[in-house]
Amino acid sequence: MLWSVAKHLVSIKPHSNADSLEIAKVGANQLVVKKGEMRDGDEVVFIPKDSLLPEVLQAAFPYAREGRVRSVQLRGEISMGIALSLQDVSNFFGEDIQDLLNLAELGEDVSSLLQIEKYEPQIPYHMQGEVDPVPIHVYYSHHDCNQYGTYRDELDFSERVVVTEKLHGSQGIFLFTRADAARADSEWEIRVSSKGMLRKGLVLKPSEGNVYWQALKNSGLAEKVQTLPGNSIQIFTEVIPVQKGYNYGQNRVTLRVFEVRVDGVILPYDAPELTPFRELWVPVVYDGKFGKADLYALSKGKELVSGQALHIREGVVVRPHLDRKAEDGEWLKLKVINPAYKETGEEFN
Repeated sequence: MLWSVAKHLVSIKPHSNADSLEIAKVGANQLVVKKGEMRDGDEVVFIPKDSLLPEVLQAAFPYAREGRVRSVQLRGEISMGIALSLQDVSNFFGEDIQDLLNLAELGEDVSSLLQIEKYEPQIPYHMQGEVDPVPIHVYYSHHDCNQYGTYRDELDFSERVVVTEKLHGSQGIFLFTRADAARADSEWEIRVSSKGMLRKGLVLKPSEGNVYWQALKNSGLAEKVQTLPGNSIQIFTEVIPVQKGYNYGQNRVTLRVFEVRVDGVILPYDAPELTPFRELWVPVVYDGKFGKADLYALSKGKELVSGQALHIREGVVVRPHLDRKAEDGEWLKLKVINPAYKETGEEFN
């Protein structure tokens, strides 16, 4: 999802592990709040993690170290930002700002109005590169995971779900487009990007020094794509090892696949067409009825990629076997973070 500071309506659900806390769904975001602090239908301004607060807010939120909003875990649930009531906004910024906010539509970005900026970490050299815009004829979309706590009621107990290990790498996205869509044997044009780059409509030029291009080469991903049908293939992966402390037993950059889209359609992980990709797939930790899955237990423990349990698991992702959307239009791809995992604040996407 795109970063923005925006007005949203709140919906409230019980916290799964604390009677004095509640889960507030704000847009597609999750907050952990004190019971009774918010009510269903309240209108708030949501400030997501990785926001840089202006001085007027920093004193009120000292846990936002150096003015930067970070996610925190409270009794096993992730809280992803700050919500201000319109009265709070008036108290901090003055009634004139509140008047302008009243004119803003729900979901409209008001970050400039409140002088809130997005924190952008310094990208390491080996993850940088020269870029090109995505050509207009190339179809692509994005992949985001929402928090399980805000969407768990959208899954049916009898529904088949797939739970995979959430890897701590960097999202590498690989676009394969037929040079001649009229010919099934036409050569593939290959484009490489990252989550952050593709959000800007950019792809990385080929470079032997870039980790995403290295992962493509080292994994043999392009060779496996030759067996797929269609004219447009988009493959979402986690490129590893790139984050400090999480090498997954790899001695060179590679990747693990977690989603394949053929002509815009998401294929189930066990679709016959994806058999060649099985060795590159993220570890599947559960496949069965949702009602029998203990997501919080599955999120804990050690990583499975190396087969040697070298470090803790970041968490898990649960999704319907046949992908579908929630009532609000968000894809049901839901993450549960291992309580032992702690963000450093310098993760790269």
